[in-house]
Amino acid sequence: MTDARVSWTIGLAAGVAAGVVAAGAALIAAGLVGRSFPEVTPVTIVVAAVLPNLVGGLFYGLLARRTRHARLLYAATAVVIGAVYTIVVGAHHPAHPGFMTLIVPLHTTVTVTSVVVIPTAARWLVAWRAHPSARVRVAAIKRG
Repeated sequence: MTDARVSWTIGLAAGVAAGVVAAGAALIAAGLVGRSFPEVTPVTIVVAAVLPNLVGGLFYGLLARRTRHARLLYAATAVVIGAVYTIVVGAHHPAHPGFMTLIVPLHTTVTVTSVVVIPTAARWLVAWRAHPSARVRVAAIKRG
């Protein structure tokens, strides 16, 4: 990856993917748990998925430019941050019985989606940009 726009784009794509997957998982989990919580709405789920993934896309872009082990470092960092965030959120909502049974799968879904989508999308985008036909398409678009 060569510029911040790529990192933002990949982070946004991962965030939207994670948000959609987590929102679907929340509906299923709420049905299984048999409860809903006012803090867990489709809007809060999508925001909680998109924002960390935007930062994650930028972080992965930085790692990709600085190290040959960006995928591994990104995965390790994302898993640690996801786990710590889940613990912190759980500590602030002890009054809701069953809250953690809903939050842990959602945070895990967002973390796993991020770990898979960001590096994979970055690799695909770099490969696409390096392909000769992509350069021809980009040149044609710029000529307009």
